[in-house]
Amino acid sequence: GKEVKTIVNEELSAGNYTKTWDANNLSSGVYFYKLTAGKFTETKKMMLVDNKLTNLTDKAKTAITNGFSLFS
Repeated sequence: GKEVKTIVNEELSAGNYTKTWDANNLSSGVYFYKLTAGKFTETKKMMLVDNKLTNLTDKAKTAITNGFSLFS
């Protein structure tokens, strides 16, 4: 797929962060997100239903990252 949106593209110190983004221009469906922290990278699947994200794990919700990208 192609990259739809980059939510965070900066190095962050350890901690919990919340980022809000507008998904109104995205269609319902399956999307993949990539979390990056140092040498760690993880790609997970999520579903956007009526512009609400579902199936995010607690780990993804509270991840300490320096990169978050959304792919379709």
